[in-house]
Amino acid sequence: SGDVTISTGRSVEASAGSVSISGGEGSSEGGSVSLATGSSASKGGSVSIQAGVGGITSGSVSVMSTGSATIGTTDSSSESGAVSVSSGASSGFSGGVAISTGSSDRETAGSISIATGSSGAKNGADVLIRSGDASGKAGAVQVEGGSAATGGDVRVLAGTGSSQTGGTVAIEAGDA
Repeated sequence: SGDVTISTGRSVEASAGSVSISGGEGSSEGGSVSLATGSSASKGGSVSIQAGVGGITSGSVSVMSTGSATIGTTDSSSESGAVSVSSGASSGFSGGVAISTGSSDRETAGSISIATGSSGAKNGADVLIRSGDASGKAGAVQVEGGSAATGGDVRVLAGTGSSQTGGTVAIEAGDA
């Protein structure tokens, strides 16, 4: 079938035009915006949201909500897709990636959970937190509890073995 393209014109001396897609306001519920690709017996379509490249500063991409925001892949009977969050490479400084929850003045601040899925038939997946290599000094990994009237704990626990040996905790210095 044919393609559909929505775009604004190019500008040589001023700012180019914008494209705005929004749902209408409602007294009971605001209108939704759905962006979806077609299904296929072999390979479904992809969705690409990308900011423009600038000679000085490139554009940004923001996904925000006053409710919940979810970025993920759907369930699959064969193999679910991966989710990748990364910054681009650069000949200068590459961008950082920050994962954080908001602060709270009156209640407990939100938590961050990093976990892999369970497996009923084979091995569980690993979690790897690693700093980058370098020609000079490699990056560090720092895990620390928060400061308060009673400081936060740092706990490293090995898993329990239901029928065989439990997991081990190994702390090793690097080779020289």
